[in-house]
Amino acid sequence: EWFNKSVLKSGTGVTNVIVVGTILHFDSLLATLLSVKTPGWTKRKYQAVRRFSENAELWSTWESVYRHIEEFEGNGGSKAAEAFFEANREKLLENTDVLWPEVDDYYKLMVMRIREGRASFDSEKQNEPVNPDECMFQESEFVYWNDEYDTVEDLIDACNGNCTIYGACDPSMGRLGKNSDDSAIIVLLKHESTGVMYVIDADIRRRKPDRIIESIIEYQRLRKIQRFGMEVNQYQQFLSDELKRRSQQAGVSIDVLDVTHTSDKLGRIQKLQAFISSGQLRFSRRHSVLLDQLRQFPFGAHDDGPDALELAVQVCAVPPFTFTVFNYRNGRSSSDPLDDERLWRPIEELPYLWQ
Repeated sequence: EWFNKSVLKSGTGVTNVIVVGTILHFDSLLATLLSVKTPGWTKRKYQAVRRFSENAELWSTWESVYRHIEEFEGNGGSKAAEAFFEANREKLLENTDVLWPEVDDYYKLMVMRIREGRASFDSEKQNEPVNPDECMFQESEFVYWNDEYDTVEDLIDACNGNCTIYGACDPSMGRLGKNSDDSAIIVLLKHESTGVMYVIDADIRRRKPDRIIESIIEYQRLRKIQRFGMEVNQYQQFLSDELKRRSQQAGVSIDVLDVTHTSDKLGRIQKLQAFISSGQLRFSRRHSVLLDQLRQFPFGAHDDGPDALELAVQVCAVPPFTFTVFNYRNGRSSSDPLDDERLWRPIEELPYLWQ
């Protein structure tokens, strides 16, 4: 009010008003002037990182080494992380772009992001402040399964075979170019006795449709996923159909569950809060991209990870498909208790018969 009533009424008809600063709050004067709600201004918004690395998984490993969660060549910490960076420099820096490389190169900025915290970095360096009190998911509510188990294999062993693996994908192919959305693949391990769900894979990156399909098939080979959910709103249906066709060609059995969303995205993702706060949904510290998107939701620039996570939780709740195969040799169905050759099959063993 002071700015509009006093400052802008100062000077003469040829006076220029220049507002320069850092956006420290999403509802600050600078943020308001930059928004579409305030027309008539020539606007420039600068960010230290203009384009982040697409190799999120490798950077997550680097961060784990830096934080002493993992080791590189027998060591953890900043020196080991720097050695890991030098060993993988080309992949880690691929397609990255920073505003002022002579002062803050990409590696220096990533170290700053860890040491000073993402909230400070996003505000001071990216001009993207987020008020934690206004966000849906609070940092204090996250439970991390890898504080107890070092690897996914250790977690699976602790379940003693009483677990099922589910997956989901949000293709997010709505925009093209450097501002395009990421595709998110989420894999959950569900402990059947307790109902606790563990995020064991969170692969969020830019991918062409062809690479999305290849990645899902790779995860199926690795994890033996019981059921995989695909969002099929509008044009995304073709991707699900192509996944079914190509997985059959590759000899990889995938039970694909097509999901058409009719409800509002904000409302769907909001349902995750109860699972997170109760500890029914647990995370790995390695999945920094997913965790960042959850922390910033709904004010963050991207929400592909939370969207795919909500879909994966949906898939966990769907009862398994079973069906009866008729035994033509003796005229009895396989559900007949007198039949020695019981032919009950879960859909995962006969996926194409179901289709």
